[in-house]
Amino acid sequence: MRGLVGRWATDPNDPATVAAFGWVTQEFTGDGRLIYTIHAEATDQIMFLRYRIEGDELVTDQDSSPREERTPFAIEHGTVLLLGRAPEVWRFLREA
Repeated sequence: MRGLVGRWATDPNDPATVAAFGWVTQEFTGDGRLIYTIHAEATDQIMFLRYRIEGDELVTDQDSSPREERTPFAIEHGTVLLLGRAPEVWRFLREA
């Protein structure tokens, strides 16, 4: 979990990620919480989830609408979060 803890934002230089997600941030905490924010023109939409790591998969679940989602992930150079599996891999950048 350590490498994942922190705040990650859509990579603005990756057209596929921008097209799929728009401008989002994901904040992973050390205690297994995920704050997922969709930044829209009028207002932000915030979702509170739980997460855990199983092997190379990120497993997320939302208490208000329980259903596990499993997504392959990797972290490159400590600064790039890759979600998905080829040919669909989305990029998020670590925020300071």
